[in-house]
Amino acid sequence: MPKQKRKMTLARAIPIVLAALVVLVIVAFLTMRQNPGYVSFGENMVGSVVAPVQAAFARAGNFARTWMNDYRDRRKLETEHAEYKRKLALLELELDRLGEVILENNRLRDALDAKEYYESLDLDPLYALVIAKSEGPFFSTFWINRGADDGVKPGSTVIAARGLVGTVLEVGDKFAKVLSIIDGSSAVAGVIERTRDNGTMRGQLASGHYTSMLRMDILETSASNIVPGYRVSTSGLDRKYPPGLIVGEVAEVHHESSGSGQYLLIAPYADFERLSEVLVLRSEVAAVEEAPLPELPSPTPRPYPTAAATPITEPGQTSVPTIQPGAMDPGDMPVEDIEDQLTDMMASTPGPDVTPDEADASGNDATGNLLPEDAWAG
Repeated sequence: MPKQKRKMTLARAIPIVLAALVVLVIVAFLTMRQNPGYVSFGENMVGSVVAPVQAAFARAGNFARTWMNDYRDRRKLETEHAEYKRKLALLELELDRLGEVILENNRLRDALDAKEYYESLDLDPLYALVIAKSEGPFFSTFWINRGADDGVKPGSTVIAARGLVGTVLEVGDKFAKVLSIIDGSSAVAGVIERTRDNGTMRGQLASGHYTSMLRMDILETSASNIVPGYRVSTSGLDRKYPPGLIVGEVAEVHHESSGSGQYLLIAPYADFERLSEVLVLRSEVAAVEEAPLPELPSPTPRPYPTAAATPITEPGQTSVPTIQPGAMDPGDMPVEDIEDQLTDMMASTPGPDVTPDEADASGNDATGNLLPEDAWAG
C-alpha cells in the first residue's frame, strides 16, 4: 500500500513540475532584453495591458480627490457666507438703531430749542410723549403722557418743535387727549405774516379730503398779494391760541368759481404722520379785554370871527362887522348866548341917516321906517 501511494504522488507531481518549468522558461524569455535601453517583449506586453488600467484608476482617484476638496471648500464657503450674512444683518440692525438714535437726538434737540424759546416767552412749556393715536395715518386726535397732575388743562395749546399741533380736548390725572388742527372740527385764527391778511384755518380730514392741508378763506382783494411760500402764524383773534405761533406756509392759492373770494391751502410745518414728542403750553391765553377808550383832553377854543356893531361915519353907509379874535366858535356856544348876542347886535345897529338916539323903543326911526334888524326879524 505505501508503495502504491508513493507512485501515485510521483505521478501527480511530474505534470506540476513540468508546468512550472514551462512557466519559468516563458518568463525568462519574456524578461530577456534584446537591446539595451528597451524593455523586453514580456514587459512591454504586460505594461501595455496594465498601463490603461492604471491610468483609469489614477483619473478616478484624481476626480474623487478633487470632488472631495471642492466639497470641503464649498461647505467652508457656505459656512463663512452664512456667518458673514449674519454679521451683515447685525450690522444693518445696528446701523438702523444708530439712525433712529440720530433722528431721536435731532428731535430732542429741536424740542429742547423750542422749549427754551417758549420759556423765554413765559408760556411755560411742558415736554410730553405721544402714547396713542386715532385710526388712520394722521394724528388727528392723540393722547399724551401728561395730565392734570402736571398742570395740563383743557384748552392748553400743544405744539411741536416746528409748529402748532392743536389743543388739549380732555384731561385725566396722568394723560390728556389732544385735538389737532388738521381735524375737520378744528379752527385756528391765522394771519399771513408778510401781507397781514387775516383768515380762519380749518382742517379738512372730516370734509372728505384725505389730507393734512389746512384751508384758509380770505378776501378776494388779497389775491394778488399772496403767493405760495408765505408763512402763516396764529393771530390770537380767536382767544384760543397765543398770537405769533408758527403754523405753516401757503402751498396753493385757489379762486372760488363764483368769484366771491379765494381760499388758500396751508401746509403745516408739524409732521402729523410722525408725531412722537410735543410741548404743552401751560400758560393760559390772555383774553383781550374790552377796555374803555381813553378820554381825550378838552380842545382849546379856537379863534372865530364874530360880528360887532361899528359906528357909521358917513351918511348912507351901512355898518360893517369887524372881526374880534379870541371869540368862541358859535358851534361851541350855548343857544341862549347866541340869541343874546344877536339881540345886542340888532339893538346896537342904527339905520341909515339915523343916530342911535333917534331910534324909538318901537324899533322905528324918526321918519317912521322900520329899522333893518326889524325888517330881518319880520
